[in-house]
Amino acid sequence: MKHLKKFGYGGVDYTNMADARGNTYTTSDNRHPTTNFACQDNPYTEQLYSAKYILDFGCGVGRNLSWIMENTDAHYVGLDPNDSMTQFFWEVQSSEHGDVEHWKERVTLVNDFSKIDNSIKFDYVVTTFVLQHLGYRHTVEDGLNLTEITQNILSRMTDGAVFFSIDHDSEEDWIQRWLKECDIQLDVYIRSYKGIPELTHRDNTAPNGGHHLMIFKK
Repeated sequence: MKHLKKFGYGGVDYTNMADARGNTYTTSDNRHPTTNFACQDNPYTEQLYSAKYILDFGCGVGRNLSWIMENTDAHYVGLDPNDSMTQFFWEVQSSEHGDVEHWKERVTLVNDFSKIDNSIKFDYVVTTFVLQHLGYRHTVEDGLNLTEITQNILSRMTDGAVFFSIDHDSEEDWIQRWLKECDIQLDVYIRSYKGIPELTHRDNTAPNGGHHLMIFKK
């Protein structure tokens, strides 16, 4: 039986907070900005604000947590197979946001799909700068590939749930294969997206047009 395993860029073993934080995206001046999921080109912001459960796939040390905590009442499930990264999750949150104890009752961290309670169905799924480092160029024994990962996510989404991604395809031309194999019809596909400017500081490292906004409703 296959499981979600760490691989690709996210397969590194981290031993300190600074390295783990840096590999969940920092700007060129070492800021660690969250993602404005209610950006002007997202047509599904109403569902975002009313979501009961939000999955952050590849959550790392929780860069996206603060926006979700401050703008929704949703329960946040952070899924990342790399325990050496998520071990620093709350340390990073405290260092950047102060007292975050009140957030913990709305947060669940897991390292595999099997650890998610079967009663939970997601109204929103977000993933930022994660799929680009998986693609189809990596293989891991008994590990899920990108299509299988996505199929697992789709099976845990409610009907009409929204999937929001910002990723590039500079390391591998994976997007069209992903869409075809997962039978995804994108509602929003904006290449070289600039609508969240705090996330474009390092677009020069993604020469194939920078990062692309992809949104679809199940």
